[in-house]
Order: sequence, then C-alpha cells, then structure tokens
Amino acid sequence: MRLGENVELRFPLIIIRTKRASAVFEVLGRSRFAGAFGLASAIALPMLAGVATYFLLTSLTLMLTRPEVQQVQRELGPASYVLLPGLNPYLPLLYGWLGIVVALIVHEGAHGVVARRYNYTVRSSGIVLFLGIPIGAFVETDENEIKTGRFSEVVKILSSGPASNAAV
Repeated sequence: MRLGENVELRFPLIIIRTKRASAVFEVLGRSRFAGAFGLASAIALPMLAGVATYFLLTSLTLMLTRPEVQQVQRELGPASYVLLPGLNPYLPLLYGWLGIVVALIVHEGAHGVVARRYNYTVRSSGIVLFLGIPIGAFVETDENEIKTGRFSEVVKILSSGPASNAAV
C-alpha cells in the first residue's frame, strides 16, 4: 500500500524511497577516487572474504573443540549469537543501531557512487524499516543495464558495497 509518492507500507515493513541522493552519487561518481575505489574493491573483496571465512572456521573449530570456549559461550547465553543491538549483551542499543544505520548508508552509497562512475542509471535509493526500526537500505539501478553491462564494471559496482563496509 502506498502512503505517498515516496513511502510504501508492506506491513510490518515501511519502505522510504528518494531520488535526492542521486545528485550526491552523480557528484561523487565523477571523482577519480570512485573509479580507484571500484577497482580496489574488486581486487580486495575476494581476499577479505577468504580472511573472514578463515576466522569463521577458526571460531567454529574453537567452539566445538575447546572446553573453555564452550564454557564462556554457555555463560554468555544464546543472546550472544544474535547480532542485534539490545539483544546481544555486547552491542549497546543506541550506538549499535547507529552503527547499523551508518553501515547501511555507506554500503548502499558506495554501490550508487560506483554505478554512476560507470554511467549506470540509479533510479532511487532508500531505507527499509521494520516497525520503524532500520533493517535495510537499497540503491535501485536499472536491472537491464546491470545484466547487459560490462563484467568488469558490474563486479566493481557490486563489490564496492561490502568493501566500503570493510574500509569503514
């Protein structure tokens, strides 16, 4: 159900769309930094994924084989597995959600900037709220352009979001 031109309600989700960020994507996309960042993202992201996989497998191995790690995990309780501020005992409510919002904006903003760097259409951008709590964001590009675009450009656009989160 549409609540206006820019707001859509799909209970319990609220989707807020805007075209205002397109001007920012356009300006930042013209910079040399955007092209260099896109290239660096495409190169660095597979290495970052490998390192992250190594750490996850190491953590899992420790949790399954070391009694002292298992004891600490039992003491922390199941809430420590949930990475939501306020539920996880180590993620403070206000700063945790602020960090999530910043991560969403930086991640999707990087997609938009690099997309504009290579002249892909950015139709809109926005945020997704679950009962008023921010849980996602998006930059809407032209799907046909992405499907038919040069492989090297599409890889740079897609890798720029996760790489920007790693950089932040």
